[in-house]
Amino acid sequence: MLQEDQLSMILRGAAAHSALRTTGLQKFANMERENVLFEDEGYIVASVDDLSVRDVGKGRMPMTKDAAYQALYGYFDDHPEEKGSLQVVPMAEART
Repeated sequence: MLQEDQLSMILRGAAAHSALRTTGLQKFANMERENVLFEDEGYIVASVDDLSVRDVGKGRMPMTKDAAYQALYGYFDDHPEEKGSLQVVPMAEART
């Protein structure tokens, strides 16, 4: 059988007309949807025992991860006896 005849049959067969081959990108995702926006995750200082929120004197909560660690270390400078009892966690994990 000639290659031309084989290609002609392939292009007219059932597989060539199936939705799997003819729908393009729409079979993976609807390109008409709105874009998803993500906000920065907020971090807080919390107790290691029960994840309750602790105010370490900076007044702003939630904070960026860096700011939360800086506030925690600054708090430890003034209260060294509390080392090991506080931690920085994402706000979603803390108990409010």
